[in-house]
Amino acid sequence: ERVDRLEVQARERIQTLQAIMLENGFPVTDDQGQQVLDAAGEPKVTPFMRWERGKPQPVRSMAAIKRAAAEAYNIPVDAKGLYCGDPDLIAGLQAQGLLTDGGKTGKIGMSTAKLVLEESGDPLLISLGEAGEWAAVWNKDLKVFRLAATTGLPISTKFGFAATTRTTSGGKGMLLGMNEQNLRKKEGIRECFVSRWGALVATDYTGLENGTLAQAIVWGLGRRTMADKINAGWNFHAEVGSLIMAEGGGPLLDMQTFLDLKESGDPMATECYGAAKPLNFGLPGFMKKASTVQSYARIGYKVNRPVAFWQKMIDLWYRTQHDQVAYLEQYVESFATDPGRHGTLYNIPIPGTDIIRRGATRTAAANTGFQGAGAQLAGDGLYRVCKAQILGDMPGRACAFVHDEVISDCKPLDRDQVAYYQEKYMIQAAEENVPN
Repeated sequence: ERVDRLEVQARERIQTLQAIMLENGFPVTDDQGQQVLDAAGEPKVTPFMRWERGKPQPVRSMAAIKRAAAEAYNIPVDAKGLYCGDPDLIAGLQAQGLLTDGGKTGKIGMSTAKLVLEESGDPLLISLGEAGEWAAVWNKDLKVFRLAATTGLPISTKFGFAATTRTTSGGKGMLLGMNEQNLRKKEGIRECFVSRWGALVATDYTGLENGTLAQAIVWGLGRRTMADKINAGWNFHAEVGSLIMAEGGGPLLDMQTFLDLKESGDPMATECYGAAKPLNFGLPGFMKKASTVQSYARIGYKVNRPVAFWQKMIDLWYRTQHDQVAYLEQYVESFATDPGRHGTLYNIPIPGTDIIRRGATRTAAANTGFQGAGAQLAGDGLYRVCKAQILGDMPGRACAFVHDEVISDCKPLDRDQVAYYQEKYMIQAAEENVPN
């Protein structure tokens, strides 16, 4: 029944979005860059999707999509969507995910990744990104769900941990695969997963990356303000949210008063709390462009404010979050291979390990300090849970690991015991990996 509902929803959205793409496109131009008109004197366009003989579904006109995306970002490309601008800007545009890496052919073109289309600000490109995601649901997820539902075969994971792959494949007898580590967020996807033994128990960390960032700051700089605040139960979103409210003309409230106001349903406090999240999560990773923060906030946290607002909030964050700013300007920059040079790369360690990430961009280096440590911590927690289950020290079987969340399948009567032990072993991992 759940799979049927998802199939109906996917079919309706795909048909609606395809109709939009078949009717709209990118203007056709001549060699001088002038618009070409059709017989009726109307501007001629290349539709973003077109029908081809023998194809059951319309196919994408990739050159038109690349050119439309490039125009939205003001990036020069040729008629095929290949980059034709300043070569010195390529590395920076690739670091932002706007240009492809060239692959085997070496031809660098405009990226048409879902996030690039979503952040373009063009409603047609945003719809195209959504159409691609629904197509993936139809072509991948629904096939796996339908086969599992009709045959009774489980969907089991097989992970590839190489730098270039993170794959999963079906269980015994299944030729289809899907990525269970990073499920699409479309409504109806997660509802199609059911327990084999009767109950699923999920446990994740609260504020994991704030904790690993604070630990990196203690180890790397000897500064303890952020760590001490966390140990005292500090809520950084409430702190920054109250500052945002005061910056907008409201009263400057202490953290608890602001939280009480938010919990009461106050719309201003709720919006300011939501606006704090993209700042606290994005800026420690060297996200400095206000337009990027705007897109990150809109897509990730449903907060839609103008670029000027975000620039003001970025400046506010840099004035008030002293440990985090020191992490960026002192700790991360200390690992630059060519300090002071624009575009320098970084050789940065994952705190608490002997792993060094070499040749990282500035953004990647900043994220490595706390995201890499977070991955180590979460993986340690998963290892402890799996070890206890294999050795019979706790019931259940871990069946999924999503970011920092361990999900175990178990019998309904064992739920409380599984929840207790998962929390116990995951807390042990945290106490060893972030001791301060």
